[in-house]
Amino acid sequence: MERTSRKIPVTERQFLWVQDDDKGEVTLHVGPTMVSPTAADRVVIDDGMGGFREDTTGKPQSMVELGDNQYAVLFNPLLESDSGPNGRFKNGRNESRPLRNGTRSMIPGPCCFYLRPGQRADVRDAHELASNQYLVVKVYGEVDKNAPYHEVTARSAAITRATAENLDEQPTTTVDSLDPVPLKRGQLIVIRGLDTQFYIPPTGVDIVPDTSIDDSGAAISAAIARQVLAQSRDEVDAMPMEELAADDEALALRGQARSKVPNQFIDQSARMRGRKAAAPVAPGPAPSPQPAPGPAGGAAEARVGAAAVQDLLASSAVRRALEAEARQARLIRRAVVLGEKEYCVIVDADGKREIKVGPARVFPGPYDTFMTVGSRNRVYDAYELLPQRALWLRVIAPIKRADLAAKLPRGFELTKDEYFPGDELLLTGVSTFFVPFNEIECLSPETGQAVVGNDQARVFIEAIGIDQKSGIYVRDLATGEVRLVRGKQSYLVDPRKEVQVTRTVPADDWNLWIAANEPHKYTQRPITTPWALSVMVPNNTAVLVTSANSRRVVEGPCVTLLGYEESLTSLSLSTGTPKSDDEPLRTCFLRTVGNRISDKITVETADFVKISVRVSYSVEFLPDHKERWFNHENYIQFIVDRLRSIVRSKCRTLSLSTLWPELPAVFRDTLLGERKDGARPGRLFTENGTLLSEVEVLGAEIEDREVAALMQKVQTESVTLAIGDRKAQEALASAKLRAEVERQTQELVAEARLRAAKLDELSRKLAHEAALAKAREDEAVQKERQSLADTREAEAQKARLSRENEEKAALIENFRKDAEARAAAQRLLHEVELAYAARLRELEVKLIEAQSSATVAERQAVQKQLVEAMVGLGDKLLLTEVANNMNLVSLFKGKDVGTILTEVLGGTKVMPTLRSILDAAASPASAELGDGAPRA
Repeated sequence: MERTSRKIPVTERQFLWVQDDDKGEVTLHVGPTMVSPTAADRVVIDDGMGGFREDTTGKPQSMVELGDNQYAVLFNPLLESDSGPNGRFKNGRNESRPLRNGTRSMIPGPCCFYLRPGQRADVRDAHELASNQYLVVKVYGEVDKNAPYHEVTARSAAITRATAENLDEQPTTTVDSLDPVPLKRGQLIVIRGLDTQFYIPPTGVDIVPDTSIDDSGAAISAAIARQVLAQSRDEVDAMPMEELAADDEALALRGQARSKVPNQFIDQSARMRGRKAAAPVAPGPAPSPQPAPGPAGGAAEARVGAAAVQDLLASSAVRRALEAEARQARLIRRAVVLGEKEYCVIVDADGKREIKVGPARVFPGPYDTFMTVGSRNRVYDAYELLPQRALWLRVIAPIKRADLAAKLPRGFELTKDEYFPGDELLLTGVSTFFVPFNEIECLSPETGQAVVGNDQARVFIEAIGIDQKSGIYVRDLATGEVRLVRGKQSYLVDPRKEVQVTRTVPADDWNLWIAANEPHKYTQRPITTPWALSVMVPNNTAVLVTSANSRRVVEGPCVTLLGYEESLTSLSLSTGTPKSDDEPLRTCFLRTVGNRISDKITVETADFVKISVRVSYSVEFLPDHKERWFNHENYIQFIVDRLRSIVRSKCRTLSLSTLWPELPAVFRDTLLGERKDGARPGRLFTENGTLLSEVEVLGAEIEDREVAALMQKVQTESVTLAIGDRKAQEALASAKLRAEVERQTQELVAEARLRAAKLDELSRKLAHEAALAKAREDEAVQKERQSLADTREAEAQKARLSRENEEKAALIENFRKDAEARAAAQRLLHEVELAYAARLRELEVKLIEAQSSATVAERQAVQKQLVEAMVGLGDKLLLTEVANNMNLVSLFKGKDVGTILTEVLGGTKVMPTLRSILDAAASPASAELGDGAPRA
């Protein structure tokens, strides 16, 4: 702009800085005034770098205005205190005054003031605090003791530790009950919303913003802070200068001081609207934005659509409220509000923990921090204990038995008088909510390390429910011995003394022990299980359980549990016919009853004929010899080898002709013994406690074909003769049987007819008696019905009569009461009417008397002269009206005036006068008219 002679009007509430280029002096001009700069003068404003720059627009600046809910941070205030927020001003030129450069003062509203050259002001909203909010302020210089909120600040400085206030009761700690504390530079103070709902920091005190990333309250580390600043600086470098000038934080990031913003005050609303939201940076190779949890804790921020934003910003009041909320976002902090089952952990500057239990509203101390590891926005849930659940606790600070009992749930027994760090407790057997305290920490049953957080699934020690056919292995930590805990019970493993162990079983053993009776558990891989091995032993079956120093035989049906070192002894049983151990059957289950063993034996007779015999044995294991059952791994081969030897020895002493017909008997007698008292004794094998109870010869075959053919021929002839004899005997027996059958048939027919006749007679008698009985029953039923009907009708009649009587009595009573009520009402009405009539008559009499008195008085007041004057006046008026209308009346009626007046006024007091007038006027008129005709 060309510097020529000009005039700049400065109105009220405006000011202008003018710099003299010759002297370098900057002068303040306060309106209303007219400034006429010379050629050496120029209008300047703050350049944001501690100096001035020319304002080419030449427009005056507006004064700083503060509402009653605002305050201003004035940078470089006056050196000497003076009246007014920023000293006294006069209209027109104001000489420069010394400033306290590098300092600042807080000016509360409502007020307004001008800025001197070198000054600037940051207008802020006052801090409105809810009961669950607080501010952290810091003393940076000398504090103004006359400031409105100096007393609250000084008393709040006495609160140096965290406080927990009940939600529904009066605060236990209030600033009114505390003594003011001298404020020192660098001191941090917590201003609680419980103590003041409105706060403006005094001079020398400023608000410390919250640097946490989210609502958890955890402060960011130095590394993350550097990443955030680097990312923000990249964004600021791309901002235009106009937008950068309105953002003090952006200027600071670009390397310029906050105190050098070239404006008299900061428009924070424009700054907040123009700021780009910087995403929080997490440690790692790629920082990513993380949504901050909302007030409910853990919920992601809602995404606001463009239409909703436009709708909100359409209202100026809503926009101002949003701007105020954005300005206060990092200054006002929220206290931790705890429910009935919640707690929080506060760590002071020395690293000591303090646990606060809800329901409460917790405010930290100025140097305290909340523990946030594993929390839900600084809140931890109490541990829900059940009788089948336990917590492993460790003492970390000395505590007496009485103090510990007061903090632990009721019903938990303590064994020591005093507990020292390192002592451990197992809290179980109670149903309650448990909150850790300062002398106790919770341990993880898996690692034995202290656990803090809401992931309680890995903290609780749950009782193991063991059913009747299950168990677990537990190792004693002191001795290392592993023992078996059997069901049915709920077993709680005490991690202080023992630990549950697993057992790995090879696939072959698993399939042999477990899957043999439970095929769905078949596997091809080794099995590792936390449960004890449960072996199902079927009915009439036994197994041998062995360990390093013991053995036991288990009989079914049952389910047996194997100890940690126990295993089942396997058997290899021969298969095939004849039995051999080439392809044995491997199993652990020994059938003790109902064993059938088939075999094929080749014997040789005394005459050297070989016979192949197929046999089947019944073998059972005797309970008295249980300890010997598993002495032979292949008891089948042992038995068949022994029986083969016995049978072959016996057959060598007999010829074919003797042996062949009696082959089964020979085998049974040889192996089972001869029959005594109808039973055979059987053969006992004492080596394994088995008893051969039955031998069955399934078939025999002579290996020599010629001998076999001869034996077959002899056998055929013998059988043919036997069959012929048997046939003749059967024919004779058949004839005798037929004759006997025919005789018995005839006898049966006769007996049947006799029984039929007796039955018919009996049926007729029974039918007759039944008909009579039915007739009697019908008659009795009819009589009973009639009697019941009569009784019911009589009862109904009686009830109806009683009801009608009651209704009539009630009606009569109602009529009587109605009549009485009407009579009473009529009587009362008559009394009222009589009283009313009497009163009315009295009033009428009084009225008549009053009227009479008034009439008498009125008549007495009228004098005779007055009457005459009024009569004369009336006559005059009457004659005037008659005269005015007489011509018209005489015209219509055809009569003279005198006649009409005589008819109209006849009988009145005017008539005599009228007659005299008519008589006086009659004679002159007649003379003049001559004919006496009337004239109008």
